[in-house]
Amino acid sequence: MMQMRSRIITALAPAAAVAALVAPVLLAGPASATTQHTYTVVTKLSHRSDSGGNGNWAYDSFNRTAKVVLRGTAPLPDCGVVSGHCYAYTASLSDKGSFATIPGAYTPNQGAPFTGDTISGHPHGNFHGYGLFGTFYANQLPHTGLVPRHVNGDADPSYLWPTLFFSPSATLVGAGNENDWGYTYRTTSRHLHQRWVDASFNSGGQVPAAGNISG
Repeated sequence: MMQMRSRIITALAPAAAVAALVAPVLLAGPASATTQHTYTVVTKLSHRSDSGGNGNWAYDSFNRTAKVVLRGTAPLPDCGVVSGHCYAYTASLSDKGSFATIPGAYTPNQGAPFTGDTISGHPHGNFHGYGLFGTFYANQLPHTGLVPRHVNGDADPSYLWPTLFFSPSATLVGAGNENDWGYTYRTTSRHLHQRWVDASFNSGGQVPAAGNISG
């Protein structure tokens, strides 16, 4: 299981349920927080498991550019707090690197007509992709120094990556809402030209048009 820090992360709750705790609703935070600001960190990740339609199929090594954008202050109920500060954010990931398949593993696309197919040989290649996160809320400002610059293995799942910008004491609401993502993989062997697209718009790469990496 992937390791995660013990931040307080909650799903987006109905505003009315929290608003009852605060009267009147307040916009809290320093005046400077009303101006958008982008926090950026580049992390080098290595030997990171890549999952497909039936388990892990490859290991990835890549550079990740993560950005958290401060959109401004927000009402305290959006953060699920009754005092202090509340800020609205969006976030994005941009990844680029290489992959090495796991011989004998199930191919990444297991949708028909590829159901049950396994990888032959040891194909490898390059990939690039992105992840976009909808609005989430936190009662603290980000700190780029908290984000690791090097990660080996599977610590901290991608869908929670923006939470790394915040102190473990922060309260975050809706921080795991990666609602748009897409990754394209291509083999680089001279005699093998295969492509697989894993995205939010194609059932996670489980349709015929997504292609496959099979060796």
